Amino acid sequence: MPFPEIKGYTQAHSAQDSQIAFQVLADHHEKFLEARLDCWEGLDRRDDVEAWLKGGRTPHPVISVQGERWVIKRYLRGGWMAKINRNRYFSPDRFYREIKICAHAERSDVPTVPMIAMILKQGAGGAVQAWSVSPYIEEAQTLADVLSGDGVLDEHALFEAGAAVRSMHQAKIDHPDLNLRNILIVRDQKPEFSEKSQRALLLDWDKAQIVESGQDFHFKNLLRLFRSALKLRIPAWRLRRASSLFLRAYFQESYTSQVSSKPEADSQLSPKRKIEERHALFQYYRKHRLGAITLHKLFWKNES
Repeated sequence: MPFPEIKGYTQAHSAQDSQIAFQVLADHHEKFLEARLDCWEGLDRRDDVEAWLKGGRTPHPVISVQGERWVIKRYLRGGWMAKINRNRYFSPDRFYREIKICAHAERSDVPTVPMIAMILKQGAGGAVQAWSVSPYIEEAQTLADVLSGDGVLDEHALFEAGAAVRSMHQAKIDHPDLNLRNILIVRDQKPEFSEKSQRALLLDWDKAQIVESGQDFHFKNLLRLFRSALKLRIPAWRLRRASSLFLRAYFQESYTSQVSSKPEADSQLSPKRKIEERHALFQYYRKHRLGAITLHKLFWKNES
């Protein structure tokens, strides 16, 4: 199972199990082997799990490796397919794509969680099982959690999320599964500040792809994101305010200028370009509005 060549990563087969192949950050290779992540026992039957990270289809184990905390994510199917085939995939292509897109995002300064390693175990008939390893992020919550709360709307988090999605699109990455649960809001305690600063990280690149041209994918991603916000059933005023803050950051208006009502001097977009992009987004949403509303109604009907 040859992985794609990615700068900064090395790939190899397990010395203990020839069916296991992995691609790992070159400067983490020794730590990876020390953590026994190249063998079945290290992946599935660990006795040194410090915590379990909830989220997704199953909790993920958190382990400590030379002072670092790593999360081991096992890929599992959802939907009706999970009833007959829970953890085997017919092709490794989606996992090759995920680590490649994640590395491209990081090189392009898109805020994301770096992938330490991708591990594949080949089985009968060419089917594969897969795991990924990434750093454990402290004090984080999804954007869905931020919006679902009853307290004051976290405006800074929404600005950070809008800026992060904008940087992803500038890197020509199409993320068709973009939703509130794969935007992570991280609060960092910095010594030079008395209050906690925040940043948004984008996750789950397995369905993403690099697009060379065109703008429609930008709008499809945003519509997908707004659909996920509607499913939260948050109050209309809260959703309108959140959408406004997110889009202002997406169109590169700084958080400071929004709060102080002063124009941003060093914006990378001209006023004319901002108007053109907003108009294009509005027209795209109008074109697809009927289908989006129908999907929302079907979802709510099935959930009630």
